[in-house]
Amino acid sequence: RSLGKILIKNSVLNSIRQVGSVVGHELNHMTDYVNGSYANWINKYGLIKGRAYSEVKAYDWQKSMGASIHEESYNYYLNLTQQN
Repeated sequence: RSLGKILIKNSVLNSIRQVGSVVGHELNHMTDYVNGSYANWINKYGLIKGRAYSEVKAYDWQKSMGASIHEESYNYYLNLTQQN
């Protein structure tokens, strides 16, 4: 159940560019939740892998905006989505 809040750590808000990147990443999750994609992925793949689909989508959005991302986390989630 969602509380309808997006929590962002102060430590990641070092520049306006970084704020936009982090907020955009989190808004991608919100969109997945509201449009039902998140629930569909969880129902189809389970909690861990379902969440990974949302993370990969959000990181891909950041990359498309030219933002730097945490590559280790991205690769972890990407690998989860590619497992059978």
